[in-house]
Amino acid sequence: MAAQALDVPTRRQDAQAALVACITDEDQLNQLGDDTLCHGWAGLVHTARRMLTDAEPNRDDADALARLEHRWRRRTQAVRERPKVSGMLEGGAGIALTDLPACTGWDLCLLTTPSARLPRPARPNRRHHPRKGTG
Repeated sequence: MAAQALDVPTRRQDAQAALVACITDEDQLNQLGDDTLCHGWAGLVHTARRMLTDAEPNRDDADALARLEHRWRRRTQAVRERPKVSGMLEGGAGIALTDLPACTGWDLCLLTTPSARLPRPARPNRRHHPRKGTG
């Protein structure tokens, strides 16, 4: 995600390749213990969406994202594992947020929104102003 935020294409491609390797490896997917946003299915799906959504159709990463999305939809159609805690990161709220469209910007607090979509802070006035009362 840092490579994406910093817009470093070679690192972004390496990170995308590592993510695709993860989301296409059944042994790794079987280690996900729940559906939560923090360390579960919802978090993986959300991260993959943010990193791979701009993938060109017919590429391995676009196909891997489509397969992950399909698997997530199957999980959501079945009875989801209900988290024992409430809240966004480890509770049902985060799972529900993952199903919202990306354009809502709900994930600004997670710093997973691509930097091009973030509001830009105003630039400070860089004119030189002599300090009064020094010296």
